[in-house]
Amino acid sequence: RIPVNPNARGRLNFPAKDYEDDMCGCCCCCCVLPRCCYKRRMGSAYILWETKDKESGDEKVVAMCGAAWSSMLITAGLLLGLPLLAFTFLLPTLSAKWWFIAGAVWIATFCIFARTSCGDPGLCPRYSEPKAANWRYYHHTNSFRPPKVGYCSESNALFYEIDHFC
Repeated sequence: RIPVNPNARGRLNFPAKDYEDDMCGCCCCCCVLPRCCYKRRMGSAYILWETKDKESGDEKVVAMCGAAWSSMLITAGLLLGLPLLAFTFLLPTLSAKWWFIAGAVWIATFCIFARTSCGDPGLCPRYSEPKAANWRYYHHTNSFRPPKVGYCSESNALFYEIDHFC
Protein backbone atom coordinates (compact mmCIF):
# COMPACT_ATOMS: atom_id res chain seq x y z
CA ARG A 1 0.00 0.00 0.00
CA ILE A 2 1.37 3.40 -1.01
CA PRO A 3 1.10 6.14 1.64
CA VAL A 4 -1.23 9.05 0.84
CA ASN A 5 0.15 12.60 0.95
CA PRO A 6 -2.63 15.25 0.86
CA ASN A 7 0.02 17.94 0.34
CA ALA A 8 1.56 16.32 -2.75
CA ARG A 9 2.29 18.76 -5.57
CA GLY A 10 1.92 17.93 -9.21
CA ARG A 11 3.88 19.15 -12.23
CA LEU A 12 2.89 19.74 -15.85
CA ASN A 13 6.06 18.11 -17.16
CA PHE A 14 4.62 15.76 -19.75
CA PRO A 15 7.31 14.73 -22.24
CA ALA A 16 7.12 15.80 -25.88
CA LYS A 17 6.70 13.20 -28.57
CA ASP A 18 9.42 12.69 -31.13
CA TYR A 19 9.11 14.72 -34.31
CA GLU A 20 9.06 11.47 -36.31
CA ASP A 21 5.66 10.79 -34.72
CA ASP A 22 4.32 13.98 -36.31
CA MET A 23 4.92 13.00 -39.92
CA CYS A 24 1.69 13.56 -41.77
CA GLY A 25 2.51 11.42 -44.77
CA CYS A 26 1.21 14.09 -47.15
CA CYS A 27 4.61 15.56 -47.98
CA CYS A 28 8.29 15.22 -47.19
CA CYS A 29 8.22 17.63 -44.24
CA CYS A 30 7.07 17.33 -40.67
CA CYS A 31 3.79 18.98 -39.74
CA VAL A 32 5.15 20.72 -36.67
CA LEU A 33 4.61 24.25 -35.41
CA PRO A 34 7.71 26.46 -35.88
CA ARG A 35 9.78 26.68 -32.67
CA CYS A 36 9.39 30.47 -32.42
CA CYS A 37 5.61 30.08 -31.95
CA TYR A 38 5.53 28.08 -28.71
CA LYS A 39 7.24 27.82 -25.33
CA ARG A 40 7.42 24.03 -25.03
CA ARG A 41 5.84 20.82 -26.27
CA MET A 42 3.65 18.44 -24.35
CA GLY A 43 3.17 15.24 -26.27
CA SER A 44 2.03 16.43 -29.70
CA ALA A 45 0.46 19.57 -28.22
CA TYR A 46 2.14 22.96 -27.91
CA ILE A 47 2.21 25.18 -24.82
CA LEU A 48 2.07 28.76 -26.08
CA TRP A 49 1.91 30.60 -22.75
CA GLU A 50 2.13 29.48 -19.13
CA THR A 51 2.47 31.18 -15.79
CA LYS A 52 3.45 30.16 -12.26
CA ASP A 53 1.37 30.79 -9.18
CA LYS A 54 3.30 33.26 -7.00
CA GLU A 55 2.34 31.58 -3.72
CA SER A 56 2.52 27.87 -4.53
CA GLY A 57 4.83 27.93 -7.56
CA ASP A 58 2.43 25.65 -9.46
CA GLU A 59 2.46 25.87 -13.25
CA LYS A 60 -0.70 27.01 -15.04
CA VAL A 61 -1.27 26.75 -18.77
CA VAL A 62 -2.86 29.92 -20.15
CA ALA A 63 -2.79 29.12 -23.88
CA MET A 64 -1.99 25.99 -25.84
CA CYS A 65 -2.59 24.39 -29.23
CA GLY A 66 -3.63 20.79 -29.59
CA ALA A 67 -1.97 18.35 -31.93
CA ALA A 68 -4.35 19.41 -34.72
CA TRP A 69 -3.08 22.99 -34.74
CA SER A 70 -3.08 23.13 -38.55
CA SER A 71 -6.85 22.52 -38.61
CA MET A 72 -7.23 25.33 -36.08
CA LEU A 73 -5.35 27.68 -38.41
CA ILE A 74 -7.60 26.72 -41.34
CA THR A 75 -10.68 27.39 -39.19
CA ALA A 76 -9.24 30.74 -38.08
CA GLY A 77 -8.59 31.65 -41.72
CA LEU A 78 -12.19 30.83 -42.60
CA LEU A 79 -13.52 32.80 -39.62
CA LEU A 80 -11.48 35.81 -40.66
CA GLY A 81 -11.54 35.50 -44.46
CA LEU A 82 -15.18 34.74 -45.29
CA PRO A 83 -16.67 37.55 -43.19
CA LEU A 84 -14.04 39.91 -44.59
CA LEU A 85 -15.29 39.09 -48.10
CA ALA A 86 -18.87 39.70 -46.98
CA PHE A 87 -17.89 43.00 -45.37
CA THR A 88 -16.11 44.09 -48.53
CA PHE A 89 -18.94 43.31 -50.95
CA LEU A 90 -22.21 43.47 -48.96
CA LEU A 91 -21.82 45.91 -46.11
CA PRO A 92 -20.95 48.99 -48.19
CA THR A 93 -24.56 48.97 -49.40
CA LEU A 94 -25.94 48.80 -45.84
CA SER A 95 -26.25 51.40 -43.10
CA ALA A 96 -23.67 52.02 -40.34
CA LYS A 97 -25.89 50.15 -37.87
CA TRP A 98 -25.29 46.90 -39.79
CA TRP A 99 -21.55 47.58 -39.93
CA PHE A 100 -21.48 47.86 -36.16
CA ILE A 101 -23.60 44.74 -35.58
CA ALA A 102 -21.65 42.64 -38.10
CA GLY A 103 -18.31 43.82 -36.70
CA ALA A 104 -19.35 43.07 -33.11
CA VAL A 105 -20.57 39.57 -34.02
CA TRP A 106 -17.40 38.92 -36.04
CA ILE A 107 -15.10 39.98 -33.19
CA ALA A 108 -17.11 38.03 -30.58
CA THR A 109 -17.07 34.89 -32.74
CA PHE A 110 -13.33 35.04 -33.26
CA CYS A 111 -12.65 35.71 -29.55
CA ILE A 112 -14.82 32.75 -28.51
CA PHE A 113 -13.08 30.54 -31.08
CA ALA A 114 -9.63 31.62 -29.85
CA ARG A 115 -10.56 31.04 -26.21
CA THR A 116 -12.05 27.62 -26.96
CA SER A 117 -9.24 26.37 -29.20
CA CYS A 118 -6.29 27.78 -27.23
CA GLY A 119 -7.52 27.67 -23.63
CA ASP A 120 -6.49 25.13 -21.01
CA PRO A 121 -8.51 21.98 -21.77
CA GLY A 122 -8.30 20.81 -18.14
CA LEU A 123 -4.75 19.56 -17.76
CA CYS A 124 -4.16 17.41 -14.70
CA PRO A 125 -0.63 17.64 -13.29
CA ARG A 126 1.53 14.55 -12.84
CA TYR A 127 1.83 13.47 -9.21
CA SER A 128 4.64 11.27 -7.94
CA GLU A 129 2.55 10.29 -4.91
CA PRO A 130 -1.23 10.04 -4.38
CA LYS A 131 -3.12 12.86 -2.65
CA ALA A 132 -6.04 10.60 -1.70
CA ALA A 133 -6.68 6.90 -1.16
CA ASN A 134 -8.77 6.53 -4.34
CA TRP A 135 -5.96 7.74 -6.63
CA ARG A 136 -4.40 5.13 -8.91
CA TYR A 137 -1.00 4.80 -10.51
CA TYR A 138 -1.05 5.16 -14.29
CA HIS A 139 1.85 3.53 -16.12
CA HIS A 140 1.58 5.61 -19.35
CA THR A 141 2.46 8.82 -17.49
CA ASN A 142 4.37 7.24 -14.60
CA SER A 143 2.25 9.20 -12.17
CA PHE A 144 -0.79 9.00 -9.93
CA ARG A 145 -4.13 10.31 -11.08
CA PRO A 146 -7.47 11.02 -9.38
CA PRO A 147 -10.73 9.40 -10.48
CA LYS A 148 -12.39 10.70 -13.68
CA VAL A 149 -9.09 11.86 -15.17
CA GLY A 150 -8.47 10.59 -18.68
CA TYR A 151 -5.32 10.03 -20.67
CA CYS A 152 -4.85 11.44 -24.18
CA SER A 153 -2.33 9.36 -26.13
CA GLU A 154 -1.97 12.12 -28.75
CA SER A 155 -0.80 14.68 -26.19
CA ASN A 156 0.68 12.17 -23.75
CA ALA A 157 -1.07 14.00 -20.91
CA LEU A 158 -3.83 13.64 -18.31
CA PHE A 159 -7.03 15.71 -18.50
CA TYR A 160 -9.93 16.30 -16.14
CA GLU A 161 -13.20 15.12 -17.71
CA ILE A 162 -11.61 14.43 -21.08
CA ASP A 163 -13.79 14.04 -24.13
CA HIS A 164 -11.37 15.23 -26.79
CA PHE A 165 -9.55 18.46 -27.56
CA CYS A 166 -7.03 17.79 -30.29
